[in-house]
Amino acid sequence: MSEQGFFDDVEASDEYQAGRNFVLIPEGTVVTAKITKVEYKTNEEKMLNEYLSIEWTIAGGEYAGQTLTQSALINSDDDVKRKKGKRLLATLFTICGVDIKKIKTPTLKIESIEKTICNKPIKITIGVMDKKVIDAMGEEKTYQNNFIAKIQKVESKVDSDGDDDIGF
Repeated sequence: MSEQGFFDDVEASDEYQAGRNFVLIPEGTVVTAKITKVEYKTNEEKMLNEYLSIEWTIAGGEYAGQTLTQSALINSDDDVKRKKGKRLLATLFTICGVDIKKIKTPTLKIESIEKTICNKPIKITIGVMDKKVIDAMGEEKTYQNNFIAKIQKVESKVDSDGDDDIGF
């Protein structure tokens, strides 16, 4: 009985393409999305950098199912960035119907954040940014990526049967 080689289960090729199904969404596109995942993360390089990683999933239309990730810095030694992250979270809570002035705890538990902002319809405007990276060969490459440029409350439309037609 011969031993199986490491590459026995794949075909040799001189070309590889990643299986990622990324489609660049045009600048200014407005879609309805929902937050599907929220996680606390820390930046190991800086002790005080804690942030929320927020995963958005587009709900319908041409880009339905596509995900975007957004970060909200919530604990940092950089006061400007920390306030920007907290403003994003405050806006999400407000869009989801929470009076943020009634929250009197110094920190928020991830479970309460998820319960408040996940799976709610939110209108987002897509932006496009150039990102520069150094590849494995040391060459600088530029590629484009999407980001969330704006978030807004979805205005509910009540139809003839008395419910809203948001689509979730």
